[in-house]
Amino acid sequence: MKDYYCYYFLFSGWAKLKIEECAAKRQAMIDSGKEVIVGVNKHRLDKEGAVDVLTIDNNEVRHTQINKLQQVKASRDSQVVEAALAHLEAAAQGHDNLLAAAVTAARARATLGEISAAMEKVFGRHVAKDRLVSGAYKTEYGNQDELAAVTAKIDEFVSGEGRRPRILVAKMGQDGHDRGPRSSPRGSLTWALMWMWDHSSRQRPRWLNRLWTLMSMWWVLLHSLQVRGERERERERREREREREREREREEREKRREERRKEERRERECMTG
Repeated sequence: MKDYYCYYFLFSGWAKLKIEECAAKRQAMIDSGKEVIVGVNKHRLDKEGAVDVLTIDNNEVRHTQINKLQQVKASRDSQVVEAALAHLEAAAQGHDNLLAAAVTAARARATLGEISAAMEKVFGRHVAKDRLVSGAYKTEYGNQDELAAVTAKIDEFVSGEGRRPRILVAKMGQDGHDRGPRSSPRGSLTWALMWMWDHSSRQRPRWLNRLWTLMSMWWVLLHSLQVRGERERERERREREREREREREREEREKRREERRKEERRERECMTG
């Protein structure tokens, strides 16, 4: 029975849900001001300094990785790779050591995708059960005017459309890490809106566009790698601001030096006079 409960807590997603619930409540307390963090929700600076952002050219990284994979596949022995992958699949079907078989395949220069695909033929692909925390913000905010105004707008929408608003939350083309996109729906509005979470992840924009149209979504929250052009513009804007600031500092230093030189000349004139 003990093993059953351990299995349930882990594989049903109960433990993960409780962790997310605690995190959502904590964030709601911070956002509502009940928990004070100096510099975040109280006693903030009038002028926040610019934060340096590391900009990565995602397209360049992708092309580099593709070229590396092509080089690996061109230089390896395909027959040895196929034999190693077949052995890995057989190990998954039986009771052989999977780790040893996977290491053998890796040493033969099989890619991670090929190794996982060989095991997927036997085990299948894990699909997580998605459950969202709801009500955390409503509990912490209570009946504040801002929350009441949102509730009134939603009720007005329901009266006109006959259903609650829908928001599609999707993560495009990345791994199964979902902490970022889940942080939006788990917050305050899950009690008021109908959310559709793309649990399978790794979806292409074209498929998401079709889903958006079919489901009559009013909003779409897309979690993906940030657009390079947008980040480049932001980086350039901050660089221009820093350059202007450095120019002002240079002018100030030059002005102070000129004032000191004038003062020194006056002192010399007084001494010689």
